[in-house]
Amino acid sequence: MDKQKAAKIILIISFVPYGLVLLSGIFGAIFGVGFFFDTVYGLDGFLIGILGAGMSMIYIPIIPACLIYQIVYLIRSKVEFLKKIPFKKFAPVAGGIALVIIGVILVNSFEYEISAAIQKNAAKRMLKNAEEKIEYDMAEYDLDGIFGFKDCIHDCILVDYDKNEVGLLYSAGYDEYWSVRLAPTDGKTVESMERKYILQAEIPLNSPGKRLLTFSENPSNSHRTIAMVMEMSDGSVLYADNICEPDTGYTRYSGLNSSIFRIKAEDEEQ
Repeated sequence: MDKQKAAKIILIISFVPYGLVLLSGIFGAIFGVGFFFDTVYGLDGFLIGILGAGMSMIYIPIIPACLIYQIVYLIRSKVEFLKKIPFKKFAPVAGGIALVIIGVILVNSFEYEISAAIQKNAAKRMLKNAEEKIEYDMAEYDLDGIFGFKDCIHDCILVDYDKNEVGLLYSAGYDEYWSVRLAPTDGKTVESMERKYILQAEIPLNSPGKRLLTFSENPSNSHRTIAMVMEMSDGSVLYADNICEPDTGYTRYSGLNSSIFRIKAEDEEQ
C-alpha cells in the first residue's frame, strides 16, 4: 500500500468520531438525556447529546487530533509547493503543530482536574466539620453520590457554626462545591437584602441557628445566589453579600430557586 492511499484511508477513518457524536445526539433525542434536574428529548436532547459527546472527545482528545490531520491533509493536497516537499520532511512539522495544540488541550483538561480535586477536598473538609446538613433536591445522581461521597446523593447545604461558614454541594451535570464565610451584622440587614434582591429560599435551621435566607440578583438569575443572611437563635445575624465566582465574576449557581417549594412543603408535612 502506497503512502498516498494510506493517507486517504486514515482521512476517512478520521471522520468516524463525528459520526459517533451525531449518533449520541440522535440517541439523546429519542431516549432522552439528563440535563441539570430534568431529562430532555427531541431537539434539546439532540443538541445536549452532541455537546456532551463532543466535549468528551475534545478532552481525550480524539476530535482535535482528527481535525488537525484533516486540515493538514487538505492543505498539503491543495497547496502546490507543499506537494513537492517529501513526506518525511513534512510529517515532523505537521506532527509538531498537532502535538502543541493537543498539549494545550491536555493542559487545560489537567487544570480542570486539579480544580475539581481542590473542590472535592474542600467539600470533604466541610462534610467533616459541618454541624448541619440540609438536603434541598431529591434527585439521586448516581450510586457514588456527589464527588463520590456516598452520604451525599442529593444537593445539600452544609453549615459550620464554629466558622460561620455555609457551603453548597451539588451536581449540575458535573459535581460542584463552594462555600462562603458570613460576617456579623445587625438585624436590619434582612430588610435591606429583601429590598435589594429577590428571596430564593427561607430555610429553617437547628440551634444555634434559626433560619438561613438566600437571595438572587434578579429573575433571570434566580438559580444563582448573590447573598445570604443567617439568623441565629440568640438573636444575632450573619450575612454575606456579592457572592461571586472569582474567575468570572458571575454570581454563584445554587439551584435553590427550584428547591424553595420542596423545603417549605417538607416543613408543612412535618
